[in-house]
Amino acid sequence: MLTTRTAVQDPKSKWRPVVRVVLFGVLVLIGLVALGGLIVLRVHKQKIGGSAADESLKTLEKEFVLITPLPGASRIRYESSHKGTLGSVSADYSTEKNYAQIRAHYDAELKEHGWRLVGEKRVKIWWKDYGGREAFYCKGPYTATIEYAGQSEEEFRWTFNLNLSWGLGDECS
Repeated sequence: MLTTRTAVQDPKSKWRPVVRVVLFGVLVLIGLVALGGLIVLRVHKQKIGGSAADESLKTLEKEFVLITPLPGASRIRYESSHKGTLGSVSADYSTEKNYAQIRAHYDAELKEHGWRLVGEKRVKIWWKDYGGREAFYCKGPYTATIEYAGQSEEEFRWTFNLNLSWGLGDECS
């Protein structure tokens, strides 16, 4: 005699695939909402930081114009830019004058405009000293840097660089 058995299906088991799909969908939706929120916050932060950065850059551009360039020096390049929490106004110059003459001019010129000397260091390229130097000045949160190329002048194509910045170093923070 042949007996047939009928499988008794657990009523909960037929809902398991549906529950899994719904849970997966909810998790995906939560992830998308979280990602969208992060994007909105980042854009908002950039807009706020961007307007503050715009103002800081305008301040430094005005400061830069007030500083009388080294007499006899030729300006080779000028650049002004920012990105969120950092920015600078910078120019490269060519001159026959040495580092001591360049430093003496900018020490006096920057002091006259409220900058204070905070330090100086030798610049080494791959641990070798080519006579390069950097002098750092502070005015509030801003840093002024005079960089002298030394023996690397021919390679750099400039004798010295004047840079006013914020957020690039920690000399004035």
